[in-house]
Amino acid sequence: MNYYLDESGSITTSNSQHNRFFIIAGVSTQNPKKVKRVFRKAKLNYLKHNPDLELDVKTEIKGSEMPLDFKDYVFTQLI
Repeated sequence: MNYYLDESGSITTSNSQHNRFFIIAGVSTQNPKKVKRVFRKAKLNYLKHNPDLELDVKTEIKGSEMPLDFKDYVFTQLI
C-alpha cells in the first residue's frame, strides 16, 4: 500500500485573507505505478489540448497554476 500526501497553505495566526487556510490531502493505492501512469497521461492529454496554458509537462505544476477544469479532468481520470 502506498500513500501520497500533499499540503498547501500556511499555518499562521494571521487573519489575512491570503493566509487563512491550510489543507492536507492524500490518497492511498495498492497500485502506485497505475496512479502515476494515469496522472501523467491525464496531464499530457490536457496540456496537449490546451497549449495556451503554456505549462511545462516535464516540471511540477502547482495546483494554483491549474484552471479548475484541469484539476477536475485529472481527478476524474484518477477516479
